[in-house]
Amino acid sequence: MQKEVFKRQLKISEDKNLPVIIHTRDSIDDTIEIVQNFNTRGVFHAFNYGLENAKKIIDLGFYIGIGGVVTYRNSRIYKTVKDIPIERILLETDAPYLTPYPHRGKRNEPAYTVYILKKIAEAKSIPIEEVAKTTYKNTKDLFGIKTHLK
Repeated sequence: MQKEVFKRQLKISEDKNLPVIIHTRDSIDDTIEIVQNFNTRGVFHAFNYGLENAKKIIDLGFYIGIGGVVTYRNSRIYKTVKDIPIERILLETDAPYLTPYPHRGKRNEPAYTVYILKKIAEAKSIPIEEVAKTTYKNTKDLFGIKTHLK
């Protein structure tokens, strides 16, 4: 039943040309298999899988949502982020959950996104400003946001 409802949601996304936010847990292969049958776009939210899955998602035209987990010690996603093109990454919170270090254990909030930004810059060995500028553009592109800010 869950798969059928998910397919209906993807069809709405496709028909309305709206992005879809996908949070998949312990079912990444099934999710990718279903998504590839639709002409839609979006983000795999709270991504915490390996590079092979990231490449499949990117090949489908989707973005990878990176949240607080990237700041955790021994985080698998920290290693994966190094090889995900910055042009396919979105910064995100999962407020009130998945609070980044050094606030882990507290209620998450959007202001903590800066810790995710810094950790991605560190993992990719690129300037924080480049991560900020590119992920801002990615967000605007995905959601069709028109602004005069550069």
